[in-house]
Amino acid sequence: MCCDNGTTDAQRRLRQEIEYLQEENRRLKGTLAEHNRMQSDLKDSIDELIQVHRYSQIITSTLNLDDVLLSLMELVRQVVEYRVSGVFLIEEGKAGLKLISPRPIPKELEEKVRFQWEEGIIDWVLQEGRPVVFPDVEPTEGSEEHRDGRNFIVAPLLAKGKDLGVLILYSTKPRGAFTRQEIRLVSILSNQAAIAIENSRLYNRLEDAHTRLKASQRQLIQSGKLAAIGELASGMAHEINNPLQIILSTVQLMIMNLREDERSIKALKIVERNARRIAKITGALLDFARKNDVESITSSMDVSTLIRRIQSLVQYQLQAADIRLRVIAEENLPPISGNAGQLEQAFLSIIFNARDAMPEGGELVIEIKRWGDYLRIDFVDTGVGIPEENLSRIFEPFFTTHGERCKGLGLSVSYGIIQRHGGTIEVESLIGHGSRFIVKLPVRR
Repeated sequence: MCCDNGTTDAQRRLRQEIEYLQEENRRLKGTLAEHNRMQSDLKDSIDELIQVHRYSQIITSTLNLDDVLLSLMELVRQVVEYRVSGVFLIEEGKAGLKLISPRPIPKELEEKVRFQWEEGIIDWVLQEGRPVVFPDVEPTEGSEEHRDGRNFIVAPLLAKGKDLGVLILYSTKPRGAFTRQEIRLVSILSNQAAIAIENSRLYNRLEDAHTRLKASQRQLIQSGKLAAIGELASGMAHEINNPLQIILSTVQLMIMNLREDERSIKALKIVERNARRIAKITGALLDFARKNDVESITSSMDVSTLIRRIQSLVQYQLQAADIRLRVIAEENLPPISGNAGQLEQAFLSIIFNARDAMPEGGELVIEIKRWGDYLRIDFVDTGVGIPEENLSRIFEPFFTTHGERCKGLGLSVSYGIIQRHGGTIEVESLIGHGSRFIVKLPVRR
């Protein structure tokens, strides 16, 4: 009996030990499974971080907006399945959305996105600050196999606390099939793209500002040169004119007194002719140096009429040089304020410069159009072009590439006239393809 009880107690303890070991085994298996799951999650997280880092490097590696958008589209396609994608930026003052995608999207989809904006859906997504998936209640026409699961993924583009716009993905994937990881990666990519887009916009603004600054600096330098040379030219012209008038008067008096001495009169006529030539040069110098009063620039005029009058004046000369002249003017152009004689002189100088640049003939086109608060007059020739090293000097007095037959004052005088009228004059040129002189004059208010 005692042995039986002892055996029973031993069996009971053995069963308890076995149950304990089984429970411990289950616990260890659970711990191992949890460890394996954590390892798997950690691996997935590391892979995701590596992937995000790689995506970020690709998206932010360029300041070109089209390259940023193309990279974004390709990278998002590796994350989530979609049929059409688009990037819409919010216009200033939240006036609407502007599509900036490098690839076109169907018109009906674009209209649906704009409807979402008007109904406040996109604004709600921006307030949420995360991608949102919602169904397309009115599917776009297409094959029947895709009608059951068409969804929009709208991901906000946020940069430095600023709402730039949204990334729109149109997908046939069922709404419940999108994983949290996919949506999270879309969110990360859209945020990275927003930063790259903002950087690209800032860079473009900086480039524009730098370009305008360089143009302003060139104008200031040119104005300084013209002012200094203008003073010198004015002084020289007056100093030359005084003795020149004495010479001319003396020569004319000698011609009158030597009526019968033809040989002497012929020599004196040569002196008179060259003295008058000097007078013309000094007159050009004075025209260049003269500062017109504001009162002289008050008359209203139609630039198209002025240009066509000039066309009638130079038509014969240009035809003789085998140059075709065309004038293209927009209708209903506003008038400008200015001195017609001075502007005519400025335009003639540009036209004659174009003529000299086409020794074998060619074509000169004068285009006149509205340009914001300015009238823009383009003089486009098919001449030999201007070397790049000369572009910054062509408006300098006495600078010329046309040899001794040209005094080099025409374009510098034109520059001064246009500037005094509140306008600008620029030049673009390509060797062998001609030049474009761009004149902008403020319209009359």
